[in-house]
Amino acid sequence: MKYINPKATVGCIITKNNKVLLVKRLRGPFKNYWCLPGGHSELFESLENTVKREIKEELNIKIKPKFFCFDQEIFKSLKWHANVFFFVSKLNGKIKLDKSENSNYNFFSKNEIKNLKLAFNHKKIILKFFKNVHR
Repeated sequence: MKYINPKATVGCIITKNNKVLLVKRLRGPFKNYWCLPGGHSELFESLENTVKREIKEELNIKIKPKFFCFDQEIFKSLKWHANVFFFVSKLNGKIKLDKSENSNYNFFSKNEIKNLKLAFNHKKIILKFFKNVHR
């Protein structure tokens, strides 16, 4: 089996009124699924700078990210392997969605998230957030 070097990736749990912001993907993998905003780190870019850049690009807001957890996303059928570093931040500013990557955004409660189809391992991460951080 050929070794695939995983990508360094970030995601951000942005909260407002006990709800979490999700975006709806326009591209594969997981096209038309809800997910946390984020993306891939560039060469020599810190993870904190990556998450700030990605959120600015996708949502046109500035955040004050705090590291939350790490997860490995391995989907052999998709040939997808990413090391994902998740951050949390409160919403700061008014969202202006960049529609080149995502078609929509919305805030969801814990109960609403339980019934959604989410991309990657994001449902697991969000439920962990609600259990451990946001009671």
